[in-house]
Amino acid sequence: MERPGHILVIRLSAMGDVAMMVPVLKAFSEKYPDVKITLLTRGFFVPLFKDLQNVDVFAAEVKGRHKGIGGLKRLSEELLDLKIDAVADLHNVLRSNILKLFFKLKGIPVKQLDKGRRERKALTRKENKVFIQLKPTHQRYAEVFEKLGYPIDPEVVDLLP
Repeated sequence: MERPGHILVIRLSAMGDVAMMVPVLKAFSEKYPDVKITLLTRGFFVPLFKDLQNVDVFAAEVKGRHKGIGGLKRLSEELLDLKIDAVADLHNVLRSNILKLFFKLKGIPVKQLDKGRRERKALTRKENKVFIQLKPTHQRYAEVFEKLGYPIDPEVVDLLP
């Protein structure tokens, strides 16, 4: 796969998880200043990203125009109009999976976050718990960009304020 020049990043909710994207996107934009990022998130989170270079925010109206399957189809069409080359799904929920399907049908490559659901379930089950150190969320985010051909050193992300 050729490295994309315009990446759509999807992370719609959970304020803490959305906020954890800031240092990852900052490290990405500093290392790859020629790559444009469009971040799909809720309008409420837009101020978190105002100081990031090469990052435009597209506010989804998930309780309005972009509600339901029809709304997600409309949203995917609006995002495709932005001429995105690839998608980094940092959410991996039903809504982003539906969007992923629409993008894949149009030939847009999608790389998705591994939330570590299996490892978390093994750690929290009632019996025979498996105690392993879980990957930090920001490292999981960085791995999605690496799958798109843009490695980000997680240690650099750890050092950012």
